[in-house]
Amino acid sequence: MDRNVDVDIKRDGLTLHGRISRAAGEKNAVLIIFHGFGGDSGYGENDLYSLLAAKALECGVTAVRFDFSGCGKSGGKFEDMDIFREILDAIEILKYVCALPYAENIYLLGHSMGGVVAGMLAGLYPDVVKKLILLAPAATLKDDAWKGICMGVSYDVQHVPETVLVDGQHQVGGHFFRIARNLPIYEVTAQFGGETLLIHGMPDEIVDYHASVVYHDCIENSRLCLYENLDHGIGGEDQKKVLEEIGNFL
Repeated sequence: MDRNVDVDIKRDGLTLHGRISRAAGEKNAVLIIFHGFGGDSGYGENDLYSLLAAKALECGVTAVRFDFSGCGKSGGKFEDMDIFREILDAIEILKYVCALPYAENIYLLGHSMGGVVAGMLAGLYPDVVKKLILLAPAATLKDDAWKGICMGVSYDVQHVPETVLVDGQHQVGGHFFRIARNLPIYEVTAQFGGETLLIHGMPDEIVDYHASVVYHDCIENSRLCLYENLDHGIGGEDQKKVLEEIGNFL
């Protein structure tokens, strides 16, 4: 039986498209998975987020993943994207999951920029979220915004342009960088007191693994796992170990 169901929800007139991978049983814990910058929630069988959803199901946990607005199959324009908007998306997704009749405990997992969103959401809703998993969380986006760098592309930090073309295909609005450099990323996330698992590859060339070290220092109930053969996309020889670690945590 196919346990995957596609769903749409609304946030301020925008349609957010998602997929629920439903675990067996009358009541389950639910893992909400937040994707990274410019990506989507995963539509291929071997996509990272599909693998994470499959691991959750193995553990008897329902997985819920949505495309952020302006990404994947969700409505909106990517150039309107910023962390505030993604947090608003995440709040709407959280409210939707909390209303599911079978949802017993809510867990969050965020990868890269989705990790920043998941961490801040957990800090905003510490009474709702029970567990938090951050995979290569991109808290360095704040420092990068002060330096005028995004994914290897430079811009004038003194006169932030209206848009910046990143990775040859994504037009990022200048407001994204203005907001990013003033975000209280660690401060808000530190308000979460539940169990937290931090995973980062030491060779990560996009987000330095020391970002996760700082998270570990500021989140009281956290465990940090660093891997020698893991890239930013959570690919590489250590991917299987990471999935096992996440399964044990769930």
